[in-house]
Amino acid sequence: MNVGRSSGAPSALQFVHTLRRRGHEVEFFVSAEELVEAAGSSDVVAVNAFSTSELPAALEVARRVKRSALDTAVVLGGQGTWGLGHRLVLAEGVDAVVEGEADRTLPEMLERLRVTGEGVTEESACRVAEGYFSRVVDAGGERVRLRVPLSGIRMKTPSGTAATQEGRALVDRAVELNPGAERAFLARYVHAYPTQEEMEEDAGYPWDVVERYGWDEVGIYAQRGCSWRRCSYCGITLPPNRRLSPAKVVGLLEEAAEHGVEAVTFEDDHFIQEEGWVREVCSGIRARGLQRRLVLGAMVRVETLSGEMLEVLRRAGFQKLQMGVESFVPEKVAYFCKTRGGGEVEYTRLARQAVLACLEAGMEAGVFIITTRPKAEGELEEVAHEVSELLSLLVEAYRRFRRLPGLSFNDVLLAYPGASLLRRERFTRLKLRLNEGEVLEVPLMYHPRSLHLANFMSILQALSRRRRMPEERINESLEHVEDILHALRIASEHLASPVGVCIEFLEGLSAEELGEVAEALGVPQAEAARLVASGAITPEQVVRAAAEAGLEGRLREVRESMEERSRWLGSAVAGLERRLYALESEVYMEVRAHLSRVRAELRRLERQGGASRVQVIRLLESSQEMLHRYYSYYLARSALENLVLWLREYAARV
Repeated sequence: MNVGRSSGAPSALQFVHTLRRRGHEVEFFVSAEELVEAAGSSDVVAVNAFSTSELPAALEVARRVKRSALDTAVVLGGQGTWGLGHRLVLAEGVDAVVEGEADRTLPEMLERLRVTGEGVTEESACRVAEGYFSRVVDAGGERVRLRVPLSGIRMKTPSGTAATQEGRALVDRAVELNPGAERAFLARYVHAYPTQEEMEEDAGYPWDVVERYGWDEVGIYAQRGCSWRRCSYCGITLPPNRRLSPAKVVGLLEEAAEHGVEAVTFEDDHFIQEEGWVREVCSGIRARGLQRRLVLGAMVRVETLSGEMLEVLRRAGFQKLQMGVESFVPEKVAYFCKTRGGGEVEYTRLARQAVLACLEAGMEAGVFIITTRPKAEGELEEVAHEVSELLSLLVEAYRRFRRLPGLSFNDVLLAYPGASLLRRERFTRLKLRLNEGEVLEVPLMYHPRSLHLANFMSILQALSRRRRMPEERINESLEHVEDILHALRIASEHLASPVGVCIEFLEGLSAEELGEVAEALGVPQAEAARLVASGAITPEQVVRAAAEAGLEGRLREVRESMEERSRWLGSAVAGLERRLYALESEVYMEVRAHLSRVRAELRRLERQGGASRVQVIRLLESSQEMLHRYYSYYLARSALENLVLWLREYAARV
């Protein structure tokens, strides 16, 4: 089971094919209910957590499975477990954890793993720890078969925990398994992740599962690893440049079309890592005519999307490109390490150019934005700057092409296991109850350096909740831009409030000055600003304490500065709101006009004896096309989705 959300067939299904190919009978379930119901008839249940934020749901599934099927082994894996296996294996319901890419290790582990109500049996744990898989490698032009010890596995046994070898011990074990082979040579090949050749050998898809669930969209991985690997919030460390051959990729796409799939998304960390390979894949797609049978999508880095490459993708049937832009503000681009140092302004220009070029080519362009970052000064102004740049792009896109790029906001910066930001910033912790005596804390989101930023984030979260829409829907809409601006407007008013002024005053003091004020207040100096924000200390108390410390002049200067800052930010937000509402009004008027035209056309056809199926389908297709163009405006999207649904039902009746 894959814990993460997916609107179509998840890319994890490729792993189902790998396990089947290695002789295991495997079923896939999309819900915890299905999984728990089937657990009693299964030897092993595998649960995947893509990120640490998915671990609570994954552990709850593990507990439910174990309660209903005591002798079924529960194995936890996925990117979210990276570096945490030694703790996660202690969780209630979990028998084993497999870290990293487990294409080769999990199938072999399953051959050896045995579980009773008390955990993994000691005997089977030993067999797993001593297990290995075969890997064929090139040794000076000669093909050599090696025995590679299993690694990255933790197991819970009646006497404690057991694990496979790691580090030097792993190489020692490889030496034992491969007598005569040089240690340095073996050290290059003892890794658990699959080689490119092994990926090719295992490539496939369980189309029976796709057909059972009626999915017409699937996600596939054609490449492993990322050739950039520098984004500060990302934890990808495994080597790049491992990819399926173009022929294998095209073969998978052809199989998808033959099994009724209409759309395929490449889930690779970014698709254009090697231009020659991309060209070969696209050439193969066109040679088989698959561009007429499938709608294709991919994630790309803006710096790799030249005009020539965009045309190659368009001609091969790619209709949607997702771009992890993250920011159009150069300072944020530098913080996220999205490009080489010094190239941030050029990066934002290329990002804007890439989005507009996609729309001009008639393709959908998706833009990922991280709304905030930990920043102590000018933090709210930076959010306004981000929205201003984004609005400029949206307005230009609409004016030139009558299209809007897709939006996807992450309002708070999350860091994946191993990300460099985890060493640079304070992160709030997600507490996971493993068992009665064990709690695991994992980084969740950054700790704001400014209480003004924390206030803005709290307001934004409350506004989003009031929409009563799923987070993934509201966060990909123009309405979310509305909420960001609304939250900024409220936060800007708070800046010049007595509480806001006192917070700014306290946060701007030197350690010695803060100590004097805190002593006058009778509180720890590290807690003073937070206590003001919570209401435990009143502004009047701060004013008196400032006077006692001889800092009333400083407090007055802060008040004047915050009033000016509040006026500037409020004015800026008001201007941004006017631009946004003008854009939304134009889009919705165009959508309303389309709705009226469709109704008028159907009335005309009915007066003439009734609409034919061909005529209704034509209206349906034009409505679907408009839905794609304005998907990011939820109000327009909702109206068009209702129209599309109604036209489909209408077409079925004629």
